[in-house]
Amino acid sequence: MCMPVIRALLGAGKDVRVLALTTSGEYLARHGIESVGFRHLVSPGDEQALAWGEELAEGNTHPQVPMEETRAYLGLSFAELVAEHGLEGARLRFAERGRACFEPVGILRRAIRRWTPQLVVATSSPRAERAAIIAAGEHGIPSACLVDLFAHEEIKYVGQPGYATRLCVLDESVRARFIASGRRPDEVVVTGNPAFDGLADPALAEAGRHWLALQPWRHQWKVLWLSQPEPAAHRVSGQPGDPALPRRIFESLRAAVGAHPGWHLIVRPHPSEDPGLFASGGNVSISSQDQPLHPVLHAVDAVVCMTSTAGYEAALLGKPLVYLPLSVYRSEADYSQMGLALACERLEDLEKALNSIALGRWQPAVRLSPAGGATAAVHEVLEGLMQGNGAGAGGQAPTRKA
Repeated sequence: MCMPVIRALLGAGKDVRVLALTTSGEYLARHGIESVGFRHLVSPGDEQALAWGEELAEGNTHPQVPMEETRAYLGLSFAELVAEHGLEGARLRFAERGRACFEPVGILRRAIRRWTPQLVVATSSPRAERAAIIAAGEHGIPSACLVDLFAHEEIKYVGQPGYATRLCVLDESVRARFIASGRRPDEVVVTGNPAFDGLADPALAEAGRHWLALQPWRHQWKVLWLSQPEPAAHRVSGQPGDPALPRRIFESLRAAVGAHPGWHLIVRPHPSEDPGLFASGGNVSISSQDQPLHPVLHAVDAVVCMTSTAGYEAALLGKPLVYLPLSVYRSEADYSQMGLALACERLEDLEKALNSIALGRWQPAVRLSPAGGATAAVHEVLEGLMQGNGAGAGGQAPTRKA
């Protein structure tokens, strides 16, 4: 999401200082973007913090993160915990929650004093990005928070009045939720997510047509199942889940599609799933990770998902979407409540739901604006903040010139 925005700012001649957190430094370097890290914020007197970082690094390293950065990130963040709760209190919190207990506002204050930015931009992620927004507010510096998706958890703090000067959000449904939480309408701007802009690339549609032309079932009505693992329990609430759910959905879909000789099922396993869970053959095909997803989305006629982000991408492409509210995470991406999908609450009703779409009896209540243009919209909001005016009235981005 951030990379297109960074490139847009650099292309406009802005002096951009990118604070890369954890593995993003390596990602930025691969794309030719210079960045800094917590290691560049180490100052004289931080020797004890770095010693704590060395201690905490055991079991907390990553091959893409330099050890110097790991020590600095863990140590400086832990030192803030010690300053607030004492050493034993800090150790207890870290033992209970790991890095989730960090909110290194003091270190981000140090970054702002050192680099004196005119504008601070961060995503809605917690910890250091949240700390950056807080520190910017303390220094009277305007800030923009880029909210990537639906802000199910992040709205608890991003929705608080005064958190960031502008919120750049995905669509009107997300904007409405932020306004209901107490944000002023002019603070919340519908820009879309720059990560989805690439969907509008005509080359993807052409790649989808080329891929489809090679399939023997190309003339059939094509249903794509976006599979995803289901945990044994919700990561926050502890609500029990059903790890066998993806397999049960597959069996129901295979039966539903099998009842129609002119239909074909394409299964897209999640990257963390074993493709062997799903049997191909007959009217079922497997789309492996070797096949890029977006051309497949362009090529199919309907999509079935639980909470996969790719379901939203399908809606951006105008694909009919069947939403299964069966996951323990269903409230985090309820596409049917957003008006984007046809809800199917029972697996035995899948054939009926798909048939409604195939016969044209169901249409989404909301149609999203086509993908493309989100980067320009975010950039315009940032330019406005740097010029001291921000978004137009009502929280809509100003009209963009071609």
